[in-house]
Amino acid sequence: MKRINIYPKLARSMLVLLFIMFAASTAFLILQQKFSIPRSAATSSAAVTFAFLALPLLSTMQYILNINDAEAGNHSLQDDDDLRELVAPLLIDINYEVRIGQYPSRDLNAFAISSVFGNKALIGFSSQLVETASREELLAIAAHEVTHLRHGDTRNKAHILAFNHALKVYPWLLSELSRRGVQQASIPIGLLVLAGFIAIALLNGSTSAFSFLWSLARGIAPIVLKAGLCILFFIALDYVLHRVFCSYSREREFAADAGGAEMTSPEAMMSALNLLTDPGTAVSVFDTHPPLAERKRRLLVMSSGVNGRVQDSGS
Repeated sequence: MKRINIYPKLARSMLVLLFIMFAASTAFLILQQKFSIPRSAATSSAAVTFAFLALPLLSTMQYILNINDAEAGNHSLQDDDDLRELVAPLLIDINYEVRIGQYPSRDLNAFAISSVFGNKALIGFSSQLVETASREELLAIAAHEVTHLRHGDTRNKAHILAFNHALKVYPWLLSELSRRGVQQASIPIGLLVLAGFIAIALLNGSTSAFSFLWSLARGIAPIVLKAGLCILFFIALDYVLHRVFCSYSREREFAADAGGAEMTSPEAMMSALNLLTDPGTAVSVFDTHPPLAERKRRLLVMSSGVNGRVQDSGS
């Protein structure tokens, strides 16, 4: 197992820990008020924990609650009986409700998503894909999406995104405050400095004016430096977290290709991938899907292995 696959477990564990800390601090504060428990250091700690965790945890809800209904609504998904009949044999070992539908789009695409809480999932196919793909290609794509559900990829991605977002809340706030503060203050301060420089130069000469600028720069520099560090820290944090998420997503696409090929065939999976358009063979660290050329290469290796085993068993 690649190390990147450990990250969802870490994200999930950290989210659980944060929610437990938040719930414990909330319960303590409620009990302290209800039973008139004297204030102590524990009360202060609980209050700080509650206040510090409230905003990050609240921001994670968009990745955890009602994601199935939200995605269905965003894509205008409509149930499709023909697609359900096609996909049904692949869902025999999945013991929860999976909604199958079609959504209007000119893109050749499909997606699968499952709820973080409860047992609900959906698989959506674009209308253009349904019109263009053959039955075998649709089945291979469906198998790819079903593999995502079996592996819990959607839940894992939701945990990663929620944890990443929680980590970024306060750095983002500090970055935005710093950036806006610098932008809004730069022109007024610049005009005041210019006016002061001119006035001092006229009254006391250029030497005094430049001395004034130097003293002012020494006073402002630490503030500007701290603002710049806040902005740079958020940019670096966002870069690292997004890169980790994309790396995990690409790895899961390879696994879904392999699972889809096992349920159908490597040839059917490669034929389905040929429907997609790929701008190039190179992959960016910010691509959530690996390049099609590499996906096809792995399927070709898989196909060669299957054919080799068949020949060995027949000889």
